[in-house]
Amino acid sequence: MQKQPRRTLVLLFATVLAGLFILQFGTFIDRATPALIDDHDILYPLGDQPTATLHEIWTDLKNTDEYQELANSGSATRFRPAFYPLKSIKTYLLGSNIRLWYIANFLLYLGTTTLLFSLVLRTFGIPSALVFAALYLGHKSWADIFPRLGPVEIECILVGTFLIWLLWRWIETGRASALWLAIPTALLFGATKEADSPMLIAIGGLLLVSGFLSGTKRMVSAGAVLVVTGAIVFAIMLRITATAGTGLVAPWGPLWSYRHHHNRDALAWLVLVPILVLAAAAIARRSGWLKMSRGELAALVLAALSVEVLRLTLYYISFSMTYGGQNDAIGMRYGYPLALMQGIVAAVVFGRLAKDGDRRVALLSGATAIGCFVAVLFANHGLFSPNTFATRDWWLRFNTDADNTVSEATRLLYEARKENRNPVLIATGPALEWEPKLSLILFLRRKMPDMVVYFDPNEQSSNALHYSKLSIKLGGTPLPPETRASLVERGCILVHVDEREAADPNCKVLNITTINGRPVP
Repeated sequence: MQKQPRRTLVLLFATVLAGLFILQFGTFIDRATPALIDDHDILYPLGDQPTATLHEIWTDLKNTDEYQELANSGSATRFRPAFYPLKSIKTYLLGSNIRLWYIANFLLYLGTTTLLFSLVLRTFGIPSALVFAALYLGHKSWADIFPRLGPVEIECILVGTFLIWLLWRWIETGRASALWLAIPTALLFGATKEADSPMLIAIGGLLLVSGFLSGTKRMVSAGAVLVVTGAIVFAIMLRITATAGTGLVAPWGPLWSYRHHHNRDALAWLVLVPILVLAAAAIARRSGWLKMSRGELAALVLAALSVEVLRLTLYYISFSMTYGGQNDAIGMRYGYPLALMQGIVAAVVFGRLAKDGDRRVALLSGATAIGCFVAVLFANHGLFSPNTFATRDWWLRFNTDADNTVSEATRLLYEARKENRNPVLIATGPALEWEPKLSLILFLRRKMPDMVVYFDPNEQSSNALHYSKLSIKLGGTPLPPETRASLVERGCILVHVDEREAADPNCKVLNITTINGRPVP
């Protein structure tokens, strides 16, 4: 495609996507407030201030639990060394302005998606670019990414898209600088999340085999870069991560989860379309309608089959994080690699067949790609998955409920002080370690820096000592027996976050229970 029409189409795509983001998420961003899930990591380094100095951010980064564990014992419970600096940079730049955080993230989604769309459009044409955009943005894993600020996948999208651009540039143009830059980028990507290094090895292996089959040397070298960098990061992870082996589970559970949830993915059947098209392409090749080597056709078949293998792999590596496979990993942020892979593979299959086939094959390939694009729009009743909107609405309700409740607690306390009363403020939840309860302590402390926020150290817990220390770190104070005995006399405001309401005859209870309506992935 010529440069000027391509630029016009890319600009048109970016404009339409930006409009969709504003239309579907404008109200959500306008009413953005911190979430009790995830956002304590953003607010903690800031203290009770809207921003933090570079020194404060650096001090917080050095005190990250995983870094401290590694420094003190030589091992850590998690392996995300590249994630924390990226998050710290965003915290330094954006501070406590949650609306600005969401705007920055949606600009990231807009920019990375447009870049990928541009690559596919330039190489394979309009039908492939459209089917990529539909399968990528229409996947339901975005439901667990768009409305949130915490998922590591956000940083993975940034680094991963840049890595794809570098390798695409190398394979297509032979620019050696792109290949050399891909090496540190791949190392950074692998160190962002535990599952990224095995992903590099797997995708690198696919590129190696596909490049060998198709006779594309630059694809072989790109695959080698991913395999080697992935293996290096994976070896380091095994060496320093104390729990690296705990993710190994028997295959039967993930296999059950794969079968159980497969039909819930409205776009899962579209994985079969490229496979069926390639089966027809094999017949067309024998009839002389397709000028494609047997090796390249085999490489495309391997790529198409790898999508379903990736789906099963994601169920396996996320099994322990989805309550034994009860939650659908593909409908959560863990399914993002499938959205990316499914879209790229479909675009490559349709694009290569259109380029190497005669007029009939090219028309049929383009028509099938457009058909898949339309099928996504029908299945989702639009571009984005219905799960995305259900989850968006829930996050808005939950975050608004939490913000209103914290504000109400503040109002009640200040009114009591005007009457020369000094009630006790307590934050509670179903368990000492429950993340929304821990965040609630921090949120109350930020809202009322001069107020003591108590927590009950006797709440049920799997590790009471550790989570009591964490509660104290976030600004809480253990509720002492003498204060507990004076609740009736002093009065008490108890803020409780849980799936069920709490009751306490000695306290004015403010419940945050909208978490109960969270959509099931």
